Amino acid sequence: MQESTGALSIAIVEDDPRIQQLLLAEIQEEGHNCVVCSSAEDFLDNANAQ
Repeated sequence: MQESTGALSIAIVEDDPRIQQLLLAEIQEEGHNCVVCSSAEDFLDNANAQ
């Protein structure tokens, strides 16, 4: 089975800053791009802006 080498764009929606940083570090270590939002409202605002 072949693995895709393309980076994913991932949104982390988490209100705890410590968990945000843990998730961000792990996902970026795998070569993916991240956007961190502390609430669903922030995520929706960010998604609408893009």
